[in-house]
Amino acid sequence: MSKVSQMEVRSGLGPADVEIVLVFQTSGKKKAAKPALKCAVARYQALLQKSVAQGVFVGAPKSWESHRFAGEKGVSHLLFVGCGPKDKFDDEGARIAAATAYSVCKNEKFRSACVRQDSLGSHADSFCEGWALTNYRFEGHHTAEGSGVARTRPIDPQKFIVNATNASAKKAASLAVAYGQHVAEAVFLTRDWSNEAPNIANPDYFAAEIRKLGKKHGLRVRILNEAQARKENLYRQKYCGCVFSELERVKL
Repeated sequence: MSKVSQMEVRSGLGPADVEIVLVFQTSGKKKAAKPALKCAVARYQALLQKSVAQGVFVGAPKSWESHRFAGEKGVSHLLFVGCGPKDKFDDEGARIAAATAYSVCKNEKFRSACVRQDSLGSHADSFCEGWALTNYRFEGHHTAEGSGVARTRPIDPQKFIVNATNASAKKAASLAVAYGQHVAEAVFLTRDWSNEAPNIANPDYFAAEIRKLGKKHGLRVRILNEAQARKENLYRQKYCGCVFSELERVKL
């Protein structure tokens, strides 16, 4: 399974290669060539306005603009990420913004990135989720050349930091980070199962995987044969006959 990006919460703005700053469109004109933009971090508004005047960045979703050596307090660079209209920004928009930032950081070879918790508003958990999910890659059956050792790829960037200004913000950021990591772990496992070769991902394979998953999390897993499944009215040939063998059924 792909490794989930290392994510942590830090008090104050700490050392990082780049700070991610969300940028929103505030102009009411739908077809404006250069809509008014608002930076989620007020101190960078002047730099944003200068950037807009000189370039083509308009804050549209999936757009971005980087500023080398424009960071502060141990942060080397800045990354403006467009989020579109502020009033239309939602959880899905936060996931898209995070995925955009991740891709840019990877291409630019930034090893660590940070974002201010208060700049994410109520979408911190979705932003962390989007960041973590972008790292997925099916690693099954990949081995390093000339060896039987499973090959894993490095994660770029290797660290994602959510900066909090006070105790309550730190608690909220910790919950958001934990949420993103848990969602990523579950999605990565599901994707690995669906991407597994059909000659391997047979009923016995899934039963064994569910047993291991239950043991890992301290859950009791009961495997039912066909007679037991019928007795408990759980057996449905139409839905599980093609998934589980005739000898065993998994009670989910």
